[in-house]
Amino acid sequence: SGWQWCNGQPLRYLKWLSGFPTTQPGYSYGVLKNTFGSEWSNEPCSEKHGYICQRGHSVPTIPPVVNTGFCQSPWIPYSGNCYLLHRNKRTWMEARDVCLREGGDLLSILNTEEQSFAITQLGYLKTDELWIGFNDRKTQMLFEWSDQSSVPFASWEVGEPSHSALHAEDCVLMRGEEGKWADDICENKYGFICKKKASSKASNNDTVVTSPGCKTGWTRYGYYCYMAGSETKTFDEAKQMCEKAESQLVDISSRIENAFLVSLVGARPEKYFWTGLSNQKDLHTFEWTSTKQVPFTHFNAGMPGRKQGCVAMTNL
Repeated sequence: SGWQWCNGQPLRYLKWLSGFPTTQPGYSYGVLKNTFGSEWSNEPCSEKHGYICQRGHSVPTIPPVVNTGFCQSPWIPYSGNCYLLHRNKRTWMEARDVCLREGGDLLSILNTEEQSFAITQLGYLKTDELWIGFNDRKTQMLFEWSDQSSVPFASWEVGEPSHSALHAEDCVLMRGEEGKWADDICENKYGFICKKKASSKASNNDTVVTSPGCKTGWTRYGYYCYMAGSETKTFDEAKQMCEKAESQLVDISSRIENAFLVSLVGARPEKYFWTGLSNQKDLHTFEWTSTKQVPFTHFNAGMPGRKQGCVAMTNL
């Protein structure tokens, strides 16, 4: 899913020969690596890991609960920052000016968890094309964030950055279902995402709207509410805890739902979180605790193994 260095560093600086990189099959040069993260692995069911519960949300007419928080509405808090998606179209510089006036800057994305948050919890649509702060306006093919953040992570589309236009493509946008990055002409107009530091102390003007229809401590995504357990449990213990909460161990039906879960558990200290998937009944047949079919999997390399067990998602 895009180019990066073999040591895991994102592709920030490029100096391709004319005609490269090629998209010819097999021409990967040993640096093409999928870094979307949080792949699955099957583990012994007796081990204690974190876990994630999933439940249908309540009647949507329940009014949202408003509590004091660190981000002023309508900004969305995540991991010490506040985020706001704008769909009114601006050039890259115009978009940045809006963010600066609001006390922030264009979005910088520093890890998989933040990328996953951006595409699952800000109202992002797969049809969106949104400016972020990544650019090489100062030095051609040396990309940097407009807020001067370091560059430990990148999520380029395959074949990007391309600089294929007659005019320099010096600014970066995110687009498509997974929000992959592509360079574009800075004078083109797109929506954008702003990011700013959360307040260290809540004020009377700061409000956070909790997930409508979900209990406190649960986060809504799509038609369901999700909660990552606060204690490590065996698979059976985790299953029972979810059932006590009138829910079930999570079943994951798409890559985007998986991305949401990445953002949900990204700041947690646990390394593994139980999902509802297992092959306890039959070595060759995986099924969810909800008995649903398994249309989507995201197993890590070398997984599933040759033993029966239960499936956890990693937070590594």
